[in-house]
Amino acid sequence: MAYSHASQIAALRDMGVDAVLLGSDDWMLGSLTTIPRVAVFQGTSGPARRIRRGFAYLASLARLLRLIRRHRPDVVHWQYLELPIADLGAMLAIRLMGVAQVYTVRDLLP
Repeated sequence: MAYSHASQIAALRDMGVDAVLLGSDDWMLGSLTTIPRVAVFQGTSGPARRIRRGFAYLASLARLLRLIRRHRPDVVHWQYLELPIADLGAMLAIRLMGVAQVYTVRDLLP
């Protein structure tokens, strides 16, 4: 998925859109791409226990909401939902902030 994410951001930027990838700290492309990227989701993958990753994800969603409130993007594009109930709460909060959202359905089954 990292290649798809990087390609989408690069294509948007080529069209003049000020697009930034808000992703995780576990980035498989490393320095293979120069797209602007912010590691919002930290500690949400790897060998840590599931409960610890879950709490890290909730903290990351809070970080995401703060960034969105501060920078007021035109649109937020969701690629998948990690914790659907928590993600729905974040989506509702973003909606209340007046920011448009798009969700690309990729994996229909968990």
